[in-house]
Amino acid sequence: MYLEIVFGRPSISLLHKKRGGLRFIVFSTLLGIIAAFSSLAFAEGRAFQLTWQAPSECPSGAEVEAQIERLFNGRATSSASKRLDAVSTIARSERGIWTVRLETDVDGAHGERVLQGDTCKAVSSATALILAMALDPEAVGRALAAARAPPASEELIVRIPDSTAAVVAVADVVPARSPWRPRASALASVLLSILPRPAAAAALSLGAGHGRFGIDLTAMASEQVRAPAMARGDAGGAFRLLSAGGRLCGDVWRRSWTIGVCAGARVERISAAGFGVTNPDSRTVTTLAGLGTLAISVPLTRHLSAGIEAELEGRPYRPRFVLGGVGVVYETPLLSASSGVGLRVVF
Repeated sequence: MYLEIVFGRPSISLLHKKRGGLRFIVFSTLLGIIAAFSSLAFAEGRAFQLTWQAPSECPSGAEVEAQIERLFNGRATSSASKRLDAVSTIARSERGIWTVRLETDVDGAHGERVLQGDTCKAVSSATALILAMALDPEAVGRALAAARAPPASEELIVRIPDSTAAVVAVADVVPARSPWRPRASALASVLLSILPRPAAAAALSLGAGHGRFGIDLTAMASEQVRAPAMARGDAGGAFRLLSAGGRLCGDVWRRSWTIGVCAGARVERISAAGFGVTNPDSRTVTTLAGLGTLAISVPLTRHLSAGIEAELEGRPYRPRFVLGGVGVVYETPLLSASSGVGLRVVF
C-alpha cells in the first residue's frame, strides 16, 4: 500500500490567504514598533558616556570627565549638540611608556586613536582634550586658538612628558569617520518551536556595519528531529529546517557591552519524510517569515566579540503535515522563537 505525506490543507480558500496575509502584516508592524520604541528608550540619557579602563595610579574616569567639563568652562557635557560614546583603555609597557587606545562613536561615526606618553597623566589629559573636541570643537578651539597641531591620522603618537604640552599636541584632533566595515558571525542556536521538538541549529551571516547600524545576510540549518503522528505513535515524520534571509540591525546601547535590535525577513524550507508506513514519501514546503532579534554582545578584542541572541519569527500561514492513511503529524505555528550564542568578527 502506498502512503504519502501531504503538506498543507486539502484546499485553502482565498479568504484564508487574506487572513494569513493580514496576520503577517500586523505582526511585522508590531515588530517595527517594538524595535523603534526600544531604540528610543535606550537612546535617552547623557550626551556623553565614557568607559574608562586604567591602572589605579592613573587619573580616574571621573577626573577625566571633570577635565572635559573644565575645557567647556564648567558647562555640563550633556548640553553638547553631539552624542559621544567612548571607551578608553590605558596600559604601561615594559619600557615604561604609557599607551591609551581610544575608541569613539560620535553620532554613529566610529573613530579610533592610539596615544603614547611618558606619564599616565599626560595621555589622560590628551584623551580628555580629544573627547572635548569631539563634543564641541569650536568651543574648545577658541580656548586653544593659538595652538597648532599635526594633521589627524589613524595613529597619533604623543611623546611629550609634560601633560600640558601633550594636550596642545593633540588640540586639533577630531574622531575619524570610518567607512562600512565587513563583518561575519557564526551562531549556535536552539530552535524552540518551529519544528515539532526543540532542535539544534547552526547559522552563518555575512554583512557590513557603519557606526551603530549594520546589515546582514544569514543562512541557517537545523538537525533532523522525529515526531510521531497524533493518532499513531509508531508512524510519523522526520523534519529539518533550512532558511536564508536578511536583516537590518542597530545598536541601541553601547558601553563596555552592547545591546542591539534587528528586524528582517527570511525564506524557510521545511522538509519532512514519513516513517512507520509502507513506501513513505518525502516532501518540502517553503514559507516566508518576518523576524525580530534582540542581541547582547561583549567585545573580546578589537575585532572579535561574543554574544547571545533571542529571536521571534512570525509567518502568514501554517503548513500542516499529514501522513496519508494515518493522520496529522504536525502543524507549523504562526509564531516561533529561537535563541543562541555566537562569535562575530569585524574586519
